[in-house]
Formats: sequence, structure tokens, C-alpha cells
Amino acid sequence: MVGAGVYLFRPLEIVNPRLPYAQSVVYIKSGEGTVTINGVEFLAKQHDLFYFEPGCVHSYAADGEDLMVHASVYVDLLWNTSPKLKGDRGLNEH
Repeated sequence: MVGAGVYLFRPLEIVNPRLPYAQSVVYIKSGEGTVTINGVEFLAKQHDLFYFEPGCVHSYAADGEDLMVHASVYVDLLWNTSPKLKGDRGLNEH
């Protein structure tokens, strides 16, 4: 595992597109909003689960009512042999 964390997005908060260099799994713990994956927008609500492979551009937008809370895990199953893609390394360094 590269890292993990819980992230709180304020109502109406928009997170600019991210480009991960590791695999990530994002669980929506509470709240609602949207997740845009490679230009396609999806409704995100409590208990939804999203998987992002390395290089998958994605962004978030919380709705106007409540916090949208994510629990995220970042992994590289083949760390020593995986080619390292360009991406937002700061997202995954803990």
C-alpha cells in the first residue's frame, strides 16, 4: 500500500482534475456529489465505490448540502517493477 486517508469536501467544493500514478479505490462514506472520470460525470452518493487505475484523470464536486466524505486507498501491487507514470505524486505520498 502506498497510502490511505479520509478526505472531507465542503458543500460546493470542486477538486480539479487529478492524475494518479498509483491505483486507487475511493469509497464515499457520506454525502453526495459527482465524480468525473475521463470526462464522463457520475453521481456519487453514500456507499459508492470508485476504482481509478494509474493515469485515469478524475475530479470531484460536492453537492450544495452536505460534506462529501471519501475514504481513499492508494496501492501499487508491483511497486518495484511497475513503470512509474507521470501523475500527481503528492496525492499518494504519505
